[in-house]
Amino acid sequence: MNEEQLAAFLSQAFAMAARENELIDRTDSVFLDVMARIRTLVGELPEGILREQAWRDILPQVQLALEPYQDVFSAELFTEITDMTQRC
Repeated sequence: MNEEQLAAFLSQAFAMAARENELIDRTDSVFLDVMARIRTLVGELPEGILREQAWRDILPQVQLALEPYQDVFSAELFTEITDMTQRC
């Protein structure tokens, strides 16, 4: 790898990191809301021997709570990838 190739590689790497950070910033509020909901669900788990069974019981609720974040993140990621391919 010569100096120009290295410079191009580093430039693209930093550009990708910046886009990644922008994507995270756009989805961060939804992520925080979802994690608060999951924290509430986990906080309701009993202590002791019944905790593992209770966790299995609420796992579908946790997965359901994650859906809004998954939807927003996948839409933002799709938009980002589409934008990137149009620039090439």
